[in-house]
Amino acid sequence: AELKSQASLCTKVLSVFRQGVLVVDEVDLVMHPLKSELHWPVGRKLPLDFTQSRSGPGLRWRIPNHLLDAIFYASQGRTLEDWRSSATAMGVLESIKGVLESGLASHHLQRVPHLVLLNHPFYTAKLQPLLAQWMLIWLQYKQPIRGLSEAHLLAYLQGDPRLSDADIAA
Repeated sequence: AELKSQASLCTKVLSVFRQGVLVVDEVDLVMHPLKSELHWPVGRKLPLDFTQSRSGPGLRWRIPNHLLDAIFYASQGRTLEDWRSSATAMGVLESIKGVLESGLASHHLQRVPHLVLLNHPFYTAKLQPLLAQWMLIWLQYKQPIRGLSEAHLLAYLQGDPRLSDADIAA
């Protein structure tokens, strides 16, 4: 009986790990080879995936920078790339700004010491769809994606489990 209880507790803990999100603030300590128990690389050094392409810096850095650009727009009113000529992009940026302000006012987000998400359902319902739209604008700008509807692309970017291979083929 006690083993069943322990197994049940372990299952609940693993479920939290699978569904949870960890934001690491002191990444320099986590990544320090003498202070962390992360992976010890073996073999020859290879560049990380998507860090470099023939045309310059790879998607590994450009994608998160683009997403963060929308967050910083809310407080600074400007982006690294000039999107003022795109009414769609500016509309999405203003929507993200509005959602962030609303989230701060309703305590779903916290501003101090930095922007902190306090309510994951708020993110999923309000912010994630807008960030997916913002990402899709950038992806379409960099290389138009053909053969898929905007709805399918947005569902994919949001990790929609209802999206199947049959939906994509349609």
